[in-house]
Amino acid sequence: MNSRIKYFAMLIFMLAAAAYTSYLTQARERENVPQRETFDHFPEQIGDWKIYNTQTLDQRVLGLLAPDDYISRTYVNSEGRAVYLFIAYYFSQRSGKTLHSPQNCLPGAGWEIIQRGRMNLPDNSSATLNDFTIAKENARMITYYWYQGRGRMVASEYWDKVYGVQDAVFKNRTDAALVRVMVDSSDKPGVEEPQRKAALDFINQIRPELARFIPN
Repeated sequence: MNSRIKYFAMLIFMLAAAAYTSYLTQARERENVPQRETFDHFPEQIGDWKIYNTQTLDQRVLGLLAPDDYISRTYVNSEGRAVYLFIAYYFSQRSGKTLHSPQNCLPGAGWEIIQRGRMNLPDNSSATLNDFTIAKENARMITYYWYQGRGRMVASEYWDKVYGVQDAVFKNRTDAALVRVMVDSSDKPGVEEPQRKAALDFINQIRPELARFIPN
């Protein structure tokens, strides 16, 4: 009797596992991927900022990040200040693709994180950014980044994952992007603050444009 119960219990478990696997496969096939513009159409001028050049990621980096679409550009304003924009967008994160944290990627590229924090944008208290200062050899940079998608702008990797699970269940969506803005800096007096101001101005200028490329 016990062996018969165990047999039926195992059979039910196997059928349930097969049904669940089938459901996940169908869910991936039916995942809601909203329409968006590709980064080829990202504006070449935004306010006072004009495109200076566009970079192409090498095959090694592309293989590691595996984005479905990305943009890597330098913009310059009328004062000659340059910002470096990078956005990696993923249609879905269900099949192994995932957003890569700069906290891991930057040290992997030889950068040392010498200061880290978070900040709220002055015009929007709900929008938070990661605020890092990084250094490598004689170079020093200020790095702002956040996770964006499905109507949210999130600094925390933890909360981005929590919202990702929530939206996968209730919206059948896992599309998202990493947005990173970097500027050159220095430990010399009077250099850092104007560079921070320039970077934050650029961020405020591009934010209204992002929804075309990173759907809400």
